[in-house]
Amino acid sequence: MKNNNKFQDSNLSERIKSGDVLAYNELFEKSYSKLFNYILKLSNNTDVTKDVVQEAFIKLWKKRALINSDFSIENYLFKICYNEFLIHIRRKNKEKSLLDELKFEIAYDLYIDNETSQIDKINQAIDKLPARTKEAFMLSKYNI
Repeated sequence: MKNNNKFQDSNLSERIKSGDVLAYNELFEKSYSKLFNYILKLSNNTDVTKDVVQEAFIKLWKKRALINSDFSIENYLFKICYNEFLIHIRRKNKEKSLLDELKFEIAYDLYIDNETSQIDKINQAIDKLPARTKEAFMLSKYNI
């Protein structure tokens, strides 16, 4: 039975390689749920899983000319899915890193703006003091 499956898999690979859309649809029907469950276990997110599996099938179709019929096309799809999942994780980590950097910059800018604003308010308050009081304050605090 295994040899028969290998022959069917090889035949399916050859058909897809030659651009046979029906063979591609057959592979999709045969493999989608297996691939979906595999990536779902890795991601725990159905939206991510759908995207990854869809991207794997798209990549397979775009690179169909490179299919080696000596190897299992389904195993090839599992490898593509795994690689797509890793790409997704790297992209998310990069986005998270950029968001963290942006949050820091915003917090820093708010802190600096707030500090500058407070200094401006203090200077305005000092300027409103009577001349002698202002002079005494400046001497006591700034040694001016």
